[in-house]
Amino acid sequence: YTNSRDFPKEDNGPSLPGEGIYEIQVSVQGGQAADYAILANVDPEFPYIFNGIVSSGNPRSAVQIPNDAVHYWFFAANAGDSLTLIVTPNDGDPILDLYGPGAEYIDSVDENGTDEEEVYETTLTETGLYAVRIMEIDGLSMTYDIEVTLE
Repeated sequence: YTNSRDFPKEDNGPSLPGEGIYEIQVSVQGGQAADYAILANVDPEFPYIFNGIVSSGNPRSAVQIPNDAVHYWFFAANAGDSLTLIVTPNDGDPILDLYGPGAEYIDSVDENGTDEEEVYETTLTETGLYAVRIMEIDGLSMTYDIEVTLE
């Protein structure tokens, strides 16, 4: 499976025979080097949803997040880039977390209340794949827009 959208709705992923040590192999078509993300979710009541790549100057609008779900967005950036990340809810109170290359936690943003945008600005210190985790603070459903600007 390449992302959470590849799983059939009634399936949470590959079946494993039980407890044990498993090897996960990641490959890229054509054998080119690439960044990747792997996330283990053991609680089907709290789904993690990979929404894909968001790029500078290409905002995503009217994204719907269901109750008790967590969205992940990814973007590539370079050391020294100035990042502006804006999440604007149409309904709800978003909280977001930023992770850098190697899944290193950078910061959380929850400065405003219901129906108010969250803005995060920083200068990035590493080149690589970044992730933004978005959820509604009370676990409610929410519709939001996300915009990443790199300069």
